[in-house]
Amino acid sequence: MKHALFTPLVAAFSLCAASTAHAHHSWGAIYDLCNFTIEGRVESIEWKYPHTWFVVKTDAGTLYHVEWTGLQILDRQGFERSAQDAVTYGARVVVTGMPPKSAATIRANYPSFKDDPDPKVIGARRIRRADASFDWFALPGPLARECAGR
Repeated sequence: MKHALFTPLVAAFSLCAASTAHAHHSWGAIYDLCNFTIEGRVESIEWKYPHTWFVVKTDAGTLYHVEWTGLQILDRQGFERSAQDAVTYGARVVVTGMPPKSAATIRANYPSFKDDPDPKVIGARRIRRADASFDWFALPGPLARECAGR
């Protein structure tokens, strides 16, 4: 009896998990894994699932949209409260991250991708306050071979 109930439950969970994983993108498929750094003030922030988004305005007036991990991951890493206290409107931050790949490169992995990626979007690898009161970094990931010498 338990087996008859357990098997359909596992199958349903597996289908849900697979569709969620498929819907979520791979950082390496969307972003150029070569890092660059910007510094500026936080103009706005949205703490939401699955990613936190915020806007940084550089001293030159350029606006960058930063895609960061979500609150669930920050909580698991022990950063949820300190991140929300540190990355606030007006805070001066330094963001090291990855720019998006070209639309053609993204379409090679995701043929249904239609938009042109915004070059002012950054996938965050490290975020720190300029006053050094907060410092978060993603686990080190693979760097693209083409980053050598950049």
